[in-house]
Amino acid sequence: MPFTVQDLIKDKQKPVTVYSNDSVQKAVDLMIEYDFSQIPVVDNQDKLLGIVTSDSILRALKNLNVTLSDLTVNPHAMSKMSKKHLFTANEELFALLDTLKDTYAVIIVDVEGKVTGIVTSYDTTDYFRRRAEDTMLVEDIESMIKDYVRAAFNQAPGEDDTQELKEVIKECLGSRQENIGRFRNGVNSYLKISNNNQSELNQQFLEEAFSKSFENKQSGIKSFDELTLFEYSQLFLNNKSWSHYGTILGDKKAMSGLLDNVRKTRNRLAHFRDEISATQRDQLRYCSDLLERCQSVIVKSEQVKFSEFIEDTLIHSEQLPNDKSTVLVSSTEDIILEAEEITPEEITPEESPLALLALYLQNQPVTRDKLMLKFKDIENTIKSELPTVARRHRSWWANDSVNHPQSQQWLNIGWCVSTVDISAEEVTFSRIKKQQKAYIDFFSALIAKLEESAKFSLKPPQSQDGRHFVSIAGIPEGGAYSATLAFAFTRSNQLRVELYIAKNDQQENKRIFDSLHKRKNEIEAELGENLSWESHEYRRESRIALYHHGSINDSEEKLANLQKWAVNAMIRFQKVMNEKVSEVLYEYTNKPQI
Repeated sequence: MPFTVQDLIKDKQKPVTVYSNDSVQKAVDLMIEYDFSQIPVVDNQDKLLGIVTSDSILRALKNLNVTLSDLTVNPHAMSKMSKKHLFTANEELFALLDTLKDTYAVIIVDVEGKVTGIVTSYDTTDYFRRRAEDTMLVEDIESMIKDYVRAAFNQAPGEDDTQELKEVIKECLGSRQENIGRFRNGVNSYLKISNNNQSELNQQFLEEAFSKSFENKQSGIKSFDELTLFEYSQLFLNNKSWSHYGTILGDKKAMSGLLDNVRKTRNRLAHFRDEISATQRDQLRYCSDLLERCQSVIVKSEQVKFSEFIEDTLIHSEQLPNDKSTVLVSSTEDIILEAEEITPEEITPEESPLALLALYLQNQPVTRDKLMLKFKDIENTIKSELPTVARRHRSWWANDSVNHPQSQQWLNIGWCVSTVDISAEEVTFSRIKKQQKAYIDFFSALIAKLEESAKFSLKPPQSQDGRHFVSIAGIPEGGAYSATLAFAFTRSNQLRVELYIAKNDQQENKRIFDSLHKRKNEIEAELGENLSWESHEYRRESRIALYHHGSINDSEEKLANLQKWAVNAMIRFQKVMNEKVSEVLYEYTNKPQI
């Protein structure tokens, strides 16, 4: 159902107007009283004649050089209204919005031409702001209900559902036959309402349609993250869940009624029905506030806080370039291949400030699974303020990369938001264990495939630890290493094959990098493709890399193809880089001393 102009003006007071023979002084007084910049002009039957605006008044004063009281609205300050600026209440709102792009206001009239309203750009902005706020409140409620249920079943965000949670989901959603019966009734109701000829429904087709539309093909049961607001509410009110927080929230029946009203309001918003009422809007706010207040008590027992740790070691944005610089080079082979960490890629000017938060999370020790941050700590890290919506709405922090793309910053590097306490201005991030395992499986298989084909000696870590990168060898072979060969997934969904130059001596690193860069054309010609050359004045590390699009969350088929590319790329890359680095070191060693 499309929005109409009536949706926008139905709660507005009767429009303030002036007559054509009124003084301009009266028009100005009314504009000041109501904070208007324009007022419709009508005749004695309230039919539209034109409009008087602040601009038309100023123009009259400038050219006539008289006082306001000396002027009448018509002819001195009234402008005629074009028909394209006139609308009736039942016209589509989006046609009105298109017209408002070129004018300051449009007039709403009835079939007799009488003025029933005036709509300005401010009115439309305020209307859609309210709808956006209403939608955010519904999302807040859904996000917090999910938080409550996760806490009740010890279900970590981003992980596979626990067996207990699966059983309760199955219990709440009913048996398959019960749901097919409901589906049948729904189809029959639709056919009846739409006046279609109702014939006997084919049971096989009915079950196929049900499975395709409503079931998880793997298990026949929807996963927790696939549920609807109604289904989350059912889980929230389930006896096993309710026992964890019922004593705090109070009467279960009353809570059920409130959530049912929220669901109905949500459906009105989602299906673009009439504007919700003030009562419905207040119910949304009350439900959100209630869940948030009680959640503040509940999440205290769920959070693993690191307040003391943060005070000592929080990385602010100006410190990031030099954070935890890791010694990657030694005269022995062992230290380079046990490098604790490879410095992540640089933040580009085009990226969101939240990329700095992603880097901070990415740099956490692999043994740290949870981290609580104050909003002010995040703002110190990203070197800017969080948006207002982040301080007001739980849903801004939702792990939803489609509707809330900012979450890609933490999801892409293997972290998710587990709890948010808006009143305390705290958010807890949790490492996604499933993603850690995916890194382990991917790099273990990749190294095994590389060992089958590579002619150079690999010295990877003895075991994978679930981080987004792995070093596999040193360069040059047969001597003291000057650089490391590694694979690494980036925050921008790419896999990188790289030469990482990070000796203790920054000048030495720069000399090696610059010498290789002088051979850029030669090196890239031998490889048959362009390289990324990354060196930064304020860091001692440099890298030379090949990139290929791919994410650890890709399908098995895509990951297998990514491994195939990585093996072939590393074999070619190692051969060229080992030769060129050896040449650079030989030239430097045998350079005549002056």
